[in-house]
Amino acid sequence: MQWHSLGELLDWSAGQYAHKPLFIAGAQTLSFAEVQRQVNKTANLLASVGIEKGAHVAVMLPNGVDFPILWLALAKLGAVMIPVNIN
Repeated sequence: MQWHSLGELLDWSAGQYAHKPLFIAGAQTLSFAEVQRQVNKTANLLASVGIEKGAHVAVMLPNGVDFPILWLALAKLGAVMIPVNIN
């Protein structure tokens, strides 16, 4: 199997492992399908405010599932995440 983007890999993985856990942060567990849903929702929101392929986006978030979800959403759009340390 060959994927051309992280978005394609996530979509394929969600189809294969929908109910298996992907992210576990403290008491919060998100399945592949739930992560895919949140990534798609976030990517659509970002696109609606003008984030597109090649855009550079600074991100300042604490550790948790929001960080990789935002990273995957930006990658799905072809945008570049610039992580900013919160400390």
